[in-house]
Order: sequence, then structure tokens, then C-alpha cells
Amino acid sequence: MEIAASDRLGFGAVFLSVATRFVQGSVWMIGMRWAIRCAGLVSTVILARVLTPQDFGLVAMSSMVHGLLMICSEMGVSQLLLRSGETDRQAYDTAWTIGLIQAAVLALLMALAAYPAALYFSEPRLVDVMQVVAAGSILNGLSNIGVVMFRRDLEFKKDFILGFCAKVVTVIPTVALAVYLQSYWALVIGPIIGDVIGVAISYAMHPFRPRLCLKDWRRFVAYSIWIAPSNIALFLTKKADVFIVGYFASTSQLGIYNVASELSRMATAEVVTPISRAIFPNYAKLKDDLKALSAAFLLVMRTTCIIGFSFGFGIAAVANDLVYLVLGDQWGFAAALITWLGIGGAFVAISIILSGHILIVRGQERMMLVMNLIKLMALGGVLLVAARSGDIVTIAIAGTVVLGVITLACALYLPRILPISAVRLLREVLSNFFIGLIMFIVVRSLHLEQIEWRVVRLLMDVGVGATVFVTLLGMEWNLAGRPDGPEKRILNLIGIFLRRLAPRG
Repeated sequence: MEIAASDRLGFGAVFLSVATRFVQGSVWMIGMRWAIRCAGLVSTVILARVLTPQDFGLVAMSSMVHGLLMICSEMGVSQLLLRSGETDRQAYDTAWTIGLIQAAVLALLMALAAYPAALYFSEPRLVDVMQVVAAGSILNGLSNIGVVMFRRDLEFKKDFILGFCAKVVTVIPTVALAVYLQSYWALVIGPIIGDVIGVAISYAMHPFRPRLCLKDWRRFVAYSIWIAPSNIALFLTKKADVFIVGYFASTSQLGIYNVASELSRMATAEVVTPISRAIFPNYAKLKDDLKALSAAFLLVMRTTCIIGFSFGFGIAAVANDLVYLVLGDQWGFAAALITWLGIGGAFVAISIILSGHILIVRGQERMMLVMNLIKLMALGGVLLVAARSGDIVTIAIAGTVVLGVITLACALYLPRILPISAVRLLREVLSNFFIGLIMFIVVRSLHLEQIEWRVVRLLMDVGVGATVFVTLLGMEWNLAGRPDGPEKRILNLIGIFLRRLAPRG
């Protein structure tokens, strides 16, 4: 059955407490991801002007193989520690030891995969790049597992500091090396230097000191039976288009496509990903209270739809000026890709919310694997057909359409897991989709190409888009009866802020 209206308006003391922690945690996680992304954006702006699309394409090939092999060897130890609320030292020692073994296996697999990958991508330089990356892969296994306790105990501020510091220490040497070497090797060596410093930071921030131990290995292996293949399928789904472009297109085209994909999904991923990171420990605390869990999920779902489509359609609407301002003239072709990939990124984010952590908390790891495999087969099949055209923009269009269908299918399935009607979920997705689409049309229609300064045009378009989206969202929310959700919480925060500013009587 669907949650009653009264329950939606007041979720009870338990949910209100969790919702508060969710908002606080999300603020810290979003802050961390945006601080990281801002540092990364500064890095991209500099690197895009120092290096070439071919340099980015070569490193993207290595990153794809590295990401795939890392997911293949990943056992989800952190997720299990968080889901069970584990406090036993033996479990953390076992998790750290398994992580160390995974890192060693990953390094070996990267070295072995170097030659086959070079053949697949028709890029002989990839062999040396992957072998260097393989040598640095062992570093991730040395990180302090104790930092997982930050999220377990909902200490998101410390998690923010850790994540931001780890990113900054990667950006600085990468940019410095790029300026000095003028070569793709800066994109390879810089992150390795950052990993070394990041490991040191993890031990400086948490007093836990892991020891070699495998006494709890059976529990982690049993959990990973469904999690590992599901993560592999999810990774391939998110990167299917990039892998296919890498095979059919040139190194330079892959570089443009990969950077366009990262830039177009930047805003969506950097908000939705930290929300997911913050909500999972809270989901775990509500797993035995189905009504409160459903209410928390609805809050996350609506928030994700609003963020996903506002940023997705927004980036698509300003793609031309954004590309030239951020990347430079040599990346002009990326604008056509970003127009479609931005919208596709919104669908990716929403589908992950519908078929990710909520299924793990409900003990539906097997179903999550099945859903991810179905998504991979559907997307991969359509993209392979689209690739026969030889046009990478066609691949982007086909991927976006399929991702939209997949998102709707996930919304239709979720009522089997939670007492929420499919109509409610479809309404959330479609209403925000059309609000984003109207915003896109208005921004493109009112765009003033005659203004010479791109930055002025971009700021004007952003202002128009934000005004249209917020206005339409407010109208839709009022027509729905002002239900509890992100809008009400934002208004409450604004009210608190204004009351603090008001002069005291």
C-alpha cells in the first residue's frame, strides 16, 4: 500500500531525527564533493589548455581499465561495515587486510592487462601508462580503514576534511607536472603522488591502526558474492558509452567524449553522489522501520530528481559557452555532446537512487545484481547499434534515450520493495523532467548570441534558467498541496536565517 497522506506530512520522531541527520550529512557531503570538484575544475581548466585532447584520451583509456579491474576486485567491505553498524576491531582488521589483498591483485591485473588493452584501443603508448598505474595501485590498500568510522558515527565533517585534503594533494602535483612536462605523464604521476600523501592523511586523522587479520573473511566473502558482480555491472553501465567510443573512435575523439561526459555530469554527480553517501548510514538505521525508511527514501528521491534535472538540463542549455570558457577553443566539438550527456547524467543519478542503496538495506542484493545486468545489456546493445553510424554524438543521444527508459522501469519495480505506489514515483520523475525541459527551451529561446562576451551570456542564461526552474517548481509544489519534502525544508532554513537577521524588539 502507499504511505498515507498524514504520514507524508509528519513522518514521526524517528524519521525527523534521521531527516535532520540526513540534511546535515548531505550538506557536509555536498560541500566536500563541490570543494573537491572546484579544485578539480580549476585543474581541468589549466590542464585543458596545457595538454591536448589526445593526452586526455590516452589517460582515459588507462582510467577505464583501472576502474573496471578495481570494481572486479572490490568486495564492498566498507558497505558491509556500515550496513551492520560494525564496531568490532576484528571486523575492521579483516576489512583492511582484504583491501590490501585487493590492491595487490589489482596491481597484478593492471600489469597483465596492459598489452590486451593497448590492442583493444589501438594505442601502443597505453602499455607504459598502465604499468606505471599498476605500480601505484597498491597504495589504495594501505589507507586507514578506520576512517570508515566517520560515516558510521555520522561524523561527516571529518569525512569532508579527509576527502577535500585527498583531492587537493592530487591536484597540485598534477598541475605542476603538466606545466613542467607538457605531457600526459602529468595525469599519470600526479595522482600517484596524491595517493601517497592521502594515505598519510588517513592515519593522521584517525587513531585506528589496522593489523593483518582474516578471521572474519567468510562474512565479507558471502556479502561480496552479490555486491561485487553488481558493482561491475553498474560500472560498465555508467562507462559503456566511453568504452564503445574508445574502440570505434580515435584517441583524440575519446578524450573529447570523456571530458564532455565528466563535465556534463559534474554538477549532478557531485550533488547526488554525496547525498547517497550520507543517506546510506541513515537508511541502515531505519531498516527495521519500513514506514520511516519509505519516507526517508521519498525525501531523497524528490531531492535527486530536482537536482538531477535542474543541473542536467541547465548544463545542456548553456553547453556552447560553458565549453569555450572552461576548456578552450580546441574542445568546441564537446558542446554537442554535453547537450545530450547532461540530460543522460540526470537519468543515471535517479536510476542509481532507485536501484542502489535502498535495495542493499532491504537485503535485495541479488535483485540489485539482476537489475544492473539488465540495464547493462539494454544500454550496451543500443549503443553498439548506434556506434555503427560512426558518429559519437549519435552514441550520446542513444545512451540518453535508453537511460530514460531504464529510469522509468526502475520506478515501476521499486513498489515491490517499499510501500510506495509506482504512480507516486513516476510523478516525481516526470514532473521534474518536464520542468527541466521547459527551462531548457526557455533558456535556448532567450539566448542572446549577439552579446560578444561569453561570460556575460553564460551568466544571463544561468539566471534565466534558475528563475524559470524555481518558479515552475514552486507552482508544482503548491498545486500538490505543499507536501513535506526538500522545498519545505529549504523554506524553513530560509525562515530561520531571516529571523536571525531581523532586529530584536
